[in-house]
Amino acid sequence: MNYSIFVVGPGRLGGYVAFRALQLGLGKCLYIAGRTKEKTFGIARDLQEAFPNSEIVPIDNYELSCKVDFTFFTFSTLKWKPNIGVNDRWIEAQSNFSIVEEIASSINPSNLGDVFILSNPVDIVTNFVAHKFRGSRIFGLGISLDERRIARILNTHYGKKIKRVPCVGEHGHNIVPLLSHILPDSIINLELYKRIKEDAFKFTEPIIRCTSIPFYGPLSEIDRLLTMMCKKSTGTFSASVPLNGYPFGISDISLGVPVHMKDGKLTDIEPLKLNNFESELFSQAAIQCKENYRKLTQSLIRYFLAKKTKK
Repeated sequence: MNYSIFVVGPGRLGGYVAFRALQLGLGKCLYIAGRTKEKTFGIARDLQEAFPNSEIVPIDNYELSCKVDFTFFTFSTLKWKPNIGVNDRWIEAQSNFSIVEEIASSINPSNLGDVFILSNPVDIVTNFVAHKFRGSRIFGLGISLDERRIARILNTHYGKKIKRVPCVGEHGHNIVPLLSHILPDSIINLELYKRIKEDAFKFTEPIIRCTSIPFYGPLSEIDRLLTMMCKKSTGTFSASVPLNGYPFGISDISLGVPVHMKDGKLTDIEPLKLNNFESELFSQAAIQCKENYRKLTQSLIRYFLAKKTKK
């Protein structure tokens, strides 16, 4: 492959993106940037030992001076620890917004190519990046993992043999599994959506309680995306994208939807049919995500004003 790739935040997830992309032969050149010059240089040298014939370039201060095909934002300011809570995620969101601001002041958006977000909360960060890098194609990775979580419940309790259930909405507890595509209408009601989501996340809770943020599940979805890109596959990969009204009647927010992939590149939203329950739940998810986004952006404005006042 002759792709060039830029990884911002070469930690646990970002390091895997860099390693796996090189292992698959996806890119001709890999650029990486981290919070410190020393760590970025060390990771670049480490990867160079593993892939001596690849071009691996550490970038200082996010100042990418050339055009790339794909950029992965994989930064996280959250300390990985047991019992990660909602407040931790809010703090992380505020910190990640600050990093996006810093990157936006250092880089030409036209150099980034397609941008993939692997930072939490993914839909809100995706929306913020879309506002800061207008004109770039932005995709947040998260809801594809929810599709597998829901499929596990349907396989266990309803005798299905499926790998994933199409979903829309906000990654996490505000997802909307499209049960109308899998189960008969006669058994579908609002209570069923609630119960299936609760069952799915009961399985995830011990991971958070005993270790930290789920890691291997997201890794498997990263691997699936990179493999599809490498094989120039055609199919579907669900992701958070900025919505503009079509095809679900929701706009001014980024949420997870099924996205068509052609020749290894994500293209357009797939206009899947939603029943009345799913349309209403999707609208509620959009309202909640918009409100959270509004609160976070207001908090960020206050933060920068306070920082400017101190100077």
